[in-house]
This record gives sequence, C-alpha cells and structure tokens, in this order.
Amino acid sequence: MAILFSTQHVDVIDCQAAFSKQLNLHSQPLQLRRGEFSVHEPYYKSSGSTASAGQKRKRQENTADIETENWHQEHARPFLIQCINELPKDVFSHLDNTETAASNDAIGIDFTSLVSLAQASSRFTQKEDHLNLPPGNHVMEPLDVFHRIISNPSTSNAVQITIQDQDYIIPPGASFYMSDMSTGMKDLKAHARSIGFFDFVVMDPPWPNKSVHRSSHYETQDIYDLFKIPMKQLIAPGGLLAVWVTNKPKFRKFVMNKLFPTWNIKLVGVWYWLKVTTSGEPVVPLDSPHRKPYEQLVLGMVMPHQDQESLSTRESIPDTHAIISIPSRRHSRKPPLQDVMAHYLPKDPKCLELFARCLTPHWTSWGNECLKFQHDEYFESVEAIKDQAGKELV
Repeated sequence: MAILFSTQHVDVIDCQAAFSKQLNLHSQPLQLRRGEFSVHEPYYKSSGSTASAGQKRKRQENTADIETENWHQEHARPFLIQCINELPKDVFSHLDNTETAASNDAIGIDFTSLVSLAQASSRFTQKEDHLNLPPGNHVMEPLDVFHRIISNPSTSNAVQITIQDQDYIIPPGASFYMSDMSTGMKDLKAHARSIGFFDFVVMDPPWPNKSVHRSSHYETQDIYDLFKIPMKQLIAPGGLLAVWVTNKPKFRKFVMNKLFPTWNIKLVGVWYWLKVTTSGEPVVPLDSPHRKPYEQLVLGMVMPHQDQESLSTRESIPDTHAIISIPSRRHSRKPPLQDVMAHYLPKDPKCLELFARCLTPHWTSWGNECLKFQHDEYFESVEAIKDQAGKELV
C-alpha cells in the first residue's frame, strides 16, 4: 500500500511503493531502487538561539521573509504540529533500509540540452503526431521522442525504449509529450480534446530560485510564462488543478490571485507536504529560520457547468491537509499524488502532469525531461531482490 496512514488531516505516503506500482517489464516485476526515498537523519539540527536571533534580525529587513514567517506561525505551524502528533512512531518501520540507489543525478541523456535542436528539426521532418508503442523494446533516435504524443497502450505491462544505448521504461497506460512551452501547447490541447479533457492536472513549475541557479539542477521558469499554458483547453469542468509552490509568498499569491482567476479556477485550499526522516522526524526543525521542512500545494477547481452531473458523489476537498513522506535524494522530486487525490476524483480519472520528470501509469506527462527518472538504472528487479535475500538466508 502506498498510503501507510490516513486521517482527516493527513496522509502518509510510501513514495517507494507508489513509484513502483504496475511496473512489469517482459513479465518481470520491477520496483524503484531501494534508497531513492531514504533519509535516516535530519539534514541539520537546530542551532543555538544566537544564530536564530541573528537570522530574525536579518528577516526584519526583508518583507518576503517576514510574510513567510507570519504564514508559518499563523497557518502552517499549528496545523503541522497537530499532524506530527497524530503520526504513529512506527509508520515507516516496515521499510527496507537496504540502499541500491545511484548516488547522483547524472544518469541518462540530458534531454533539456536537446530541446532547441528538436524544435529546429521539427520544422524539416515529418513524423506521426501520436505514436503507440507495441509490446517489447523500441530503439529510437533522441529527437524522435520530442514533439509528439508517445503512449504505451498496454493496461498492464511496461515497455522499454532505447535511446543512444540508454534504456527507459514506459509504464502501462502512460503517455508523454516532450517539448518546451513555446512548441508543445497546441498538440497538448489537441490530445486533451481527443480524450475528453483532464479531470486532474498537477504542475510543478521550476520557480526562480537563487540556489537552483547556482546548483544548475534545472532551468528555472519565468513565472509569467505560465500564462501561456492553455489551462481552459486542458482541464474539464469540475476538474482539479494542483500547483506546487515554494514557501515564498509571492509564488503562492501569484497562483491564487493571478493564474487561477485567468484560468477561471476557484481556490479550494492550500495543502502541505511535510518531509520527514524514516523515524518520522522533520528533515529540518519545523521552526528553522533558514529553511522549512515543508512545501505547499495550492488546489483549485474549475467550476462545473450547470448541466453537468453533480459532484456531490465525490468527497469534499479539505482546505488544509498534510501529505507526509520521506523525500527523495533527487532534487525537488515531489511525492506522487494519485492515491491521495483518488477520493476527490471520478473513477478512472484522466490525469496530466505538467513540468514532469517521470511518468505515471495511466497519466499523461508533459515537459522537457519527462523521461529523466524513467531510466532503467532507477529500477531493479523484484525477483533479483528475492533471489539475493534467499542466498543470504542460506
């Protein structure tokens, strides 16, 4: 089970299990490598009061820092303390502490470096708009995975594509479209229209961030470019939109006060993703002045048409909720939302992830590096794990 514990306030997710669902390749079950979500100790402990006081004085000179701390004290802190108190101490005790995960992110092809070349190439080459992958392994050129919908139509088995001797796993029912924002929206709109539009859209924009610029983990996004996303032509009436934001107040305000009104989306609530260790302790102190152990998820809904079937059969969405999980060792990888949101969506929902860096079974993913975390080095054979465990017992 991906959801380990649930109350009206909180869902605890086993991300390892969630990302390992429905991964059968050549009749062999796969799972995410152990250790991808494995943080045993906090990143740092609380320092002395002198450092905190110094940080507070610095924060008084910065309006954004003051707003962030006010939100923390008035909204996030009281609610998250309640959630932490509800958390069973042994909630992650079943996890396998064996670590077989790769130690760095430098695995596979750097797809972001190919975007401009793929865009230029698309002007001179013709290829089918939608490629359905039959069972088996498929050898493709790097530029062939851009600017078209690629799908695995199987409902139960993954397929594999090989690009420059690098293998990538496509989960059952998954579709993806790789492009930049300037070239991909027209085809994405057509795909949405062909399937009857999406019931749930989640987006994780690479918000501008000084530390991200320094670390070069990914290219950040001008926030006003997000207006180019044709959300009205992607999401169905009554559909839900979830937007990951950092704790900087300007990004939360931008989503709530500018993006949502432009897309005719009504604000539903602000949720929290609390990052904890395998012992359930926040990865940094909850009141750390330097960084917080949580991120925010802004939720909105497209109001249904008057003649549309009532949404009363679905559970009402809480305006505040916490998702608790062990974070990934990969930069900025978010917990999967399909299990948490299932209560609030229709049966067999059509789902879309924007700015995706991995694929989800039966979802559509768009971004300039959708295949990043689908490289086969991120996965291992379940049978091989069992065989190894058997040998260790002998």
